[in-house]
Amino acid sequence: RNEHLKKTADVFYHLAWESASGEGRSDPFIQFRNVELTLHMLTEAYECGCKKFVSLGTCYEKLTLPEKFGNSDFYVVSKRYAHESADRLAKKLGIEFVWTTVCHPIGKGIKPNQMIAYVINTLKNNETPKMGPAKTWYDIVSVNDLALGLRLIGENNLTQREYFIGSGKPRILRDYLLEIPQILDTKTTVDIGARPDDGLRFDKEWFDISPLENETGYIPKVSYEDAILNITLQ
Repeated sequence: RNEHLKKTADVFYHLAWESASGEGRSDPFIQFRNVELTLHMLTEAYECGCKKFVSLGTCYEKLTLPEKFGNSDFYVVSKRYAHESADRLAKKLGIEFVWTTVCHPIGKGIKPNQMIAYVINTLKNNETPKMGPAKTWYDIVSVNDLALGLRLIGENNLTQREYFIGSGKPRILRDYLLEIPQILDTKTTVDIGARPDDGLRFDKEWFDISPLENETGYIPKVSYEDAILNITLQ
């Protein structure tokens, strides 16, 4: 292994997750493999001499899944299992562990199959994006602010093992979606309710950034409008 890394690395960031969006979300083998890889990365961090392991999770972990199977089910349970397993392994190894959660980050490089990218690209083609009822609470954050939060978590001494990184201004998803045509200055609207309800509901309390603010000084800097416009600059 890299001897230089052993001597210099203080924090190991694990942000990778195969098929965090798209059709692969419903593939149990892809999703469960991510759990194994998370534990491998934690072990590597420990063996490289890192003092802290920071991993990126999702607020989806907190969902109560509907009785009917949904496309996100294996993603949800795998993220949850990865979180719990990594937490226990970190305690076994004696390495500092911080699990971060996020709702929906956007910015340059966003995958085209993600929700906001779909809405923007459809509007740019002068077509109407078709969405579900979008009744749940949501928190959309710029990838720049997400990166800032992760950096501060790595740099600071913390009291908790889990933090949410967000915009500080959660809203009903419908409100986020209906604002996009205004930001893009297009007359085409978003068709809310054209698709069935997926039954997923987030709690506003999951999106509390005050613990992160209090312990690291984190302050989101990028507005929702600017985050949307950054996507259009690709």
